[in-house]
Amino acid sequence: MDHKTIYNLYNYAFCGDDDFFMNLLKDLALMSEKEIWFSSSKDYLDILKFYILNVFEKAYETNSIVEENGCAIFNTGLLTLNQEEIFGYFITNFKNEAQKWYFKGFFSESDRNILHNFTKKPPLINFIKDKNDYYFDTDKSIFLNIDHILDDNWDRFDAIIKKQGKFIVQSLIFNAFKHTLVRLKRNNRLAIPQYYNKSIMYLLPIEFSLNEDTKITMALAVEKLPTGHYRGNTILTSQMCYARARLVMKLDNCWLNL
Repeated sequence: MDHKTIYNLYNYAFCGDDDFFMNLLKDLALMSEKEIWFSSSKDYLDILKFYILNVFEKAYETNSIVEENGCAIFNTGLLTLNQEEIFGYFITNFKNEAQKWYFKGFFSESDRNILHNFTKKPPLINFIKDKNDYYFDTDKSIFLNIDHILDDNWDRFDAIIKKQGKFIVQSLIFNAFKHTLVRLKRNNRLAIPQYYNKSIMYLLPIEFSLNEDTKITMALAVEKLPTGHYRGNTILTSQMCYARARLVMKLDNCWLNL
């Protein structure tokens, strides 16, 4: 997913080796508001890396990178602890003609590197075009693609769930889905938008209650159809979808938190 030939950032600027880029991300994690930026180890900021690569991708696609005085910046969408905007900052790369820019690091809006070189700031990147897409319409019908969920994504289920067998798990899914709809009618914010394949989908919590002490929550990825209805396409673990949901908005105290 993070191979250097995929993301425009690696073509736009020299980003060094993995250690160099990771040190830049560590600096960013320290200066920005505290969030969940890793799925397994704080020494490997995989969620933050995914976030920055995709925010730059969107900035590149929408011509939202500001280039002035031999420097360039893009808006990371993140804030410092004192609520200053944070920009990714590049300087001219004199050592490699293939990449015009050199990724210098992340700086706050009041930093001298920013104020001395730029007359305007880059815009905040928004992955949602229509503001109505922030909200899930609970009056529309939702249909489950149960064959795909069970047959094509069986390996995503926890071992303790798979142990029940597909026939029982099918019943568990429908029962959990029914409970989700009841909750969703009372709080449509349970549906979390995520950016996937250059479009907006929604994540609904599917809670498997196997006994009083064992509850496992997974995410149902829901697509809005041209008819206005919704279809539950697949089921995901929290780790699989948190990073894409974070592209859309900051996730504070929600069921998807890792």
